This record gives sequence, C-alpha cells and structure tokens, in this order.
Amino acid sequence: MQNNELVRYKTGVVLSGGGAKGFAHIGALRALRNSGIVPDIISGVSSGAILGALYCDGYDLDEITDICAKESFTSLAEFTIPKSGIMTLNGLKKFLEKHLRAKTFEELKTPLVVTATNFDLCCTEFFSTGNLVDVICASSCIPVVFEPWIIDGTHYVDGGVLSNLPVIPIRKMCQRVIGINATTHLSPDYKKSIFSITDRTFRLMLKANSYLEKELCDLYIESEEEQYFNIFSLDNIKEISEIGFKATQKALESSLLFTSKRTIDETH
Repeated sequence: MQNNELVRYKTGVVLSGGGAKGFAHIGALRALRNSGIVPDIISGVSSGAILGALYCDGYDLDEITDICAKESFTSLAEFTIPKSGIMTLNGLKKFLEKHLRAKTFEELKTPLVVTATNFDLCCTEFFSTGNLVDVICASSCIPVVFEPWIIDGTHYVDGGVLSNLPVIPIRKMCQRVIGINATTHLSPDYKKSIFSITDRTFRLMLKANSYLEKELCDLYIESEEEQYFNIFSLDNIKEISEIGFKATQKALESSLLFTSKRTIDETH
C-alpha cells in the first residue's frame, strides 16, 4: 500500500536497457496504449532511456521507429584509439541533439527519470533534472565497449551495470508500476567474437541485477523471443517491437489487477 501523500502519478512505466532489444519497449507501449494505459512517468536506462526520452518528448511510437530505423550501430558509435573504451558515443550524442526537441528534463511533455552508474563512486544515480543528452549518453555507456561519459568531472557508465530495471526511483511516486524487461533470456548459442562475448557477459549482468526490482512491479513484462537478437544490431527493430507488443498483450490478458482497473477506468 502506497502512502497517498507520496503518490503523484497513476501509472509509471519502467523501460530496461538492452541495446537494440530495447525496441521491444515500442511494441509494449503500443499494446499498453491500445488497452487505455498511458504512462504518467517513465523510468529508463540505456536504450530504455533513449526511447523513453523520445516518447516523453512527444514523438509518436511510429515516428520513433522510423527515426531509429534510419540509423545503424556504427552511426551511433564511433571507433576510437582504445584507452578506456574501443568506441565513443559521440554519434549517439549527435543523434539526440538532432531529434530531441527538449534539451532538459524539465522541457519534456511527460516526466522522465534516467539511471546511470557513477563509475568513480561505484553507485547508481537517478537523474530527472538538467541536461538530457549528456545524461542519456552516460546511461548508455556499456563498459569497455564505450568510453565512460563525463559529466561535471565525474565518469559514468551504463546504468544497467547496477540497475537494469530501475523501479526504485519511481515506485513510491506511483499508484501502479509496469516493468518491461528486454534482456532476461539468453540463447545457448553464441559466436566466439569479441562483440558476441561482450553482449553475453553484459546481458548476464543485466539479468542478475533485475531480480529484486522485478518484484516491485505491479505488472512485469518479458519475452523469451528477444534472446535471438543482437544488442548491437538495428536490423530487426520492427520484429523486436512486435515481440514486445505480443508479450505485453499476453501479460495484460493474464493480469486480473490490470483487467479490473481497465474496467473501472472505462466506466468513469
């Protein structure tokens, strides 16, 4: 039971990280919308923060898909001389600066909280004010693959390192929380390449740190099908989106809590 004095939002939606697998969030948000459920606040990390920011900025779900479909992994990430990472996210920064109309959290149409890992102090930080682009880039910096992102002299890496399903920053503020996790299952088959091994190692970490916050959700959504897609490839975003749509439909149909809430909402 939530303290009514703390509850500010009816529905909070949490979007996990997961690279290209995060496009399952687009389908999930579409299925929620079709059921009359619209987020009053979004908590996102890594790719969930990127897509969440575009959504909170007022873009339609189809627009987000079209914008991202024109990109490739190499257009968002640039190779650099290996020092603290083999690539930089300067390409992602340019992408966000080009497409985000809001430059700060305060300018967004829907409130957003973004999670990043403070690499210097070894802790999670939640951002909901200030510059959007820098925080989203910080939240998306997969260690070793990308150089840490620096904000005010502090080094940040992917928020999923410590919290890939950031329910905690919005739990007390919301009447109900829907968690969408795009990185729970791993295929037994994988290539022995550096990106494939990095992908698998990172996803094992993401899976492990999602268990506790999963239990804080009123509705938790995941799918086994997304395991067959690579987090570094944007070639299958429409298929991944469809997986998220179907998984959300299934979760909503089996949830008596949300079925009853929709029935009540529709009568008022």
